[in-house]
Amino acid sequence: MKKIWGLALILGMILGIYGQVAPAADACNHKVVIFCHSALSGQVFEDIDGEGDALETGDEGKSNVMVKLLNSGGTVLSTTTTNANGDYSFSNLLNGTYYVVVNSKEVAPKAGYNSCFSLSDVWAEQTYQADSENTGEKFGGQDSKVADDFTNNKYEHKAKVVVNAGNVSGINFGFNFNLIVNTNDAAQGSLRQFIKNGNAVKGANASIFKVFGSINLTIDESDQGILPTVTDDNLTLDASAQWGKGAYPEGPGIVVMGPEEVYDELIYVIGANNIILRGIYWKGHGNYKKQDDLVAFKNSFGNTVGGDKPQDANYITGAGDGGEGLECINFDQSTIIGNYFGITPDGKSDGNSVAGIGLWEGCSNNLIKKNTITNSGWAGGIYVYQEDSLKNTITQNSIYHNIYINEKENITFDGLGIDLSIGQTWGVTLNDGKYNDDYGNRGIDFPVITKATLSGNTLHLEGYVGSEAGQCLFGGSTIEIFLAEVDSTGYGEGKTYLSSFTNGANGNFNLDITLSNLKAGDKITATTTDKDGNTSEFSKVVEITSLNIPPTITITQPPDKDGTASTEYLIKWEDTDVDDNADITLFWDKDKNKDNNTSETEGKEWGVIATGIKEDLDGDADTYLLDLSKIPSWCPWTRYFYILGKIKDSVNSPVYDYGEGKITIVTKASAGGITISSSGATITIAAKNLSMDAYVIINDKPNNPAIAKANALVLSDKNLSLSTALNNTTYEFKALSIYGNTLSISSAQKSSLQVKETTIAIPYSPEAVSKLKIKEKSLRIFYLNEKKERWILVDAKQKVDPTSKTVSTSINNFGIYRLIEVLSLESGEISHYPNPLKLAKGTEEKVTFVNLPTSNNTKIKIYNQVGELIKTMDITFPEMEWNLRSDKGDLVASGVYFYLVSDETGVKAKGKMAIIK
Repeated sequence: MKKIWGLALILGMILGIYGQVAPAADACNHKVVIFCHSALSGQVFEDIDGEGDALETGDEGKSNVMVKLLNSGGTVLSTTTTNANGDYSFSNLLNGTYYVVVNSKEVAPKAGYNSCFSLSDVWAEQTYQADSENTGEKFGGQDSKVADDFTNNKYEHKAKVVVNAGNVSGINFGFNFNLIVNTNDAAQGSLRQFIKNGNAVKGANASIFKVFGSINLTIDESDQGILPTVTDDNLTLDASAQWGKGAYPEGPGIVVMGPEEVYDELIYVIGANNIILRGIYWKGHGNYKKQDDLVAFKNSFGNTVGGDKPQDANYITGAGDGGEGLECINFDQSTIIGNYFGITPDGKSDGNSVAGIGLWEGCSNNLIKKNTITNSGWAGGIYVYQEDSLKNTITQNSIYHNIYINEKENITFDGLGIDLSIGQTWGVTLNDGKYNDDYGNRGIDFPVITKATLSGNTLHLEGYVGSEAGQCLFGGSTIEIFLAEVDSTGYGEGKTYLSSFTNGANGNFNLDITLSNLKAGDKITATTTDKDGNTSEFSKVVEITSLNIPPTITITQPPDKDGTASTEYLIKWEDTDVDDNADITLFWDKDKNKDNNTSETEGKEWGVIATGIKEDLDGDADTYLLDLSKIPSWCPWTRYFYILGKIKDSVNSPVYDYGEGKITIVTKASAGGITISSSGATITIAAKNLSMDAYVIINDKPNNPAIAKANALVLSDKNLSLSTALNNTTYEFKALSIYGNTLSISSAQKSSLQVKETTIAIPYSPEAVSKLKIKEKSLRIFYLNEKKERWILVDAKQKVDPTSKTVSTSINNFGIYRLIEVLSLESGEISHYPNPLKLAKGTEEKVTFVNLPTSNNTKIKIYNQVGELIKTMDITFPEMEWNLRSDKGDLVASGVYFYLVSDETGVKAKGKMAIIK
């Protein structure tokens, strides 16, 4: 018995540090029970490449990291910290199940910290774990959407360990500072935390996206605000590995959205260089939300936005008022390649309200290549700002449909594909044959394509760079050719890149290019890029012609206005013929029959003026002096005719064109003091109203381009009406001297009450009243102001005669007049016209208010669109005019304005008007 107990004591002393000796259950049976004590150990390390592998060369064990040991119920049994190698251990463990947890907030980066940063600014995410169940990748820990929280005993980095009569080792944890594993707005594993880590940790930092499930990253309703500004060099934000894994099967898997409220950039890089952004959809909320640019760089060089592979593309859409997709300031030696601006990954329009890309001051030596830029606003596709933005090469991009639409102010205009600017100005910068160092990219001239013909798959091009051919300054430049999207500017946007070539040392080019899928009628545009890398705006659009197309002829004089002549008349025309073998014939004709088949009626009502003309078939103006004695007399006191041209080559059918204007041959006319009627209209001129003998013409079909534009303004004015019944109420009244000079009404009429007035009467159709319900009392005579291209109400007493169905008034000037229905005259309602008011450059315009009350201290108050009172007028007459100036005397800007008419009893009327400059 004594020997047995002695043995037990000896074993207990020997094994005390390894096990536990329990008292014998029955000493008489001589039994000894021994419980073994085991150890558990592992390592915490920084997984430098973030690939989720075990410790390898280059990785580093992390010291001073808190590690806890928990039992199976979650109770903390022991706490330790890692040593200099990142090792930790726990001892004296009984058999059973345990958990080891690591405090990720205490993992420090191997690279160290940038100035002013510390451990509190960074947060690593788990990549690797080895435990009793699994060994390998562990991206994001237990739940990638949940952050580690040791303070509240919420452990994300937890390894299960089973101890069974032996030591357990290799319970290792790997962490990385570049891992993005969730779509949270902040904290561990988020995009925000990655940027914070990148700013704090020394050296290059490249994102590693391991996001699973929903992948829209938002900063909506966030107390964190916008994403942190990127301030450290060599940060790479590359989500190309997530491509096709989200809402867009053929697009980015990561979407970064901002709130609809006012905010600045989604991501802003300031003072950091060599930044890479790839494979992300940066999404704003549209043109009329108050937000700034989406992606912005300032004081930054050596950056890359996008890449060569499809999955490298960034989509940048929906920048709000004042916002650009990508704004760059002092941005140098960078590449923007393969991105999409203004179009969503599923092909929908979502424009950036100012520009797709804005290169503001100090942006030089950049490459913008193979991007798609569309649906941008008033600054167009790419905007290059003034003199210190140089050597920006813009190549092989698809730029189209960049148009500014402001629904609030009813304003629409086309932005350019590429806009080289001086200051904050926009629009085509015309060639001047020199560099302009005040402009972006030195204001380099664009190509001028003088010839573009197609034969099979061969496109023949001729032209030059500069203001004229042979300017050596631009020799040796790269010319890029694009299929163009034509807009109102005429200087197309390059939608589809076709090819490039180098022009000659003298600046000219003349070459053939083999291209497929082109056809006659396609329109092309081009850019110049000089040897220093400055790229121009897009050139004027040119239509491709076929080598076997018919020639063309355009009679340019007579012009679109009628003219007069006495003994001779100079005919002018322009012609083209690709084959250079056409003949031209000129005719006179008493009628203009453009809709007739001229080849069948030739010679029946015409006279040949000249034939066999072969002069400069190159599109330039050619001339022929016509002896008017060849024109027969068609009426006793005046003769008129039209000019017809025919061009015929050896292959195609003849091509004809009429001059738009009518030529009247001046002969002796009767003296003043006459009444003349034509087509129902009448003009009465007193003898002293003309300064010399003359004859008077009433033209019931005046041909003046200002008429159509003036009519369009009336149609857009809700207070005026142009019923179809009034289509034939436009007349031109004019007087010609016997020498063919146009006369005016004598000033004697205006200075003497003894001189009778010149009056006109314009008829209207009885059916217009009975069938189309025109209100006769509302009809008024308007005068065409050709300079302003607007109908102006004749400022004289007017009489509507229901019996003769005419409206008459006195006039002070010959010209073009017509009937227009003024709706408010019949209704008696307070109204104004014109609306909208479109201002011609350099003119003074007015808005007229009608049917105004003149009692009870009545006033008109005018407000701008933000509610500021800008003008107050006391009403003294039923009709009053506003000269578009504020109470301070300043001319108001374009926009929508509101007015109130009120007196002492309250508001009488209110309305709004649009002013467009």
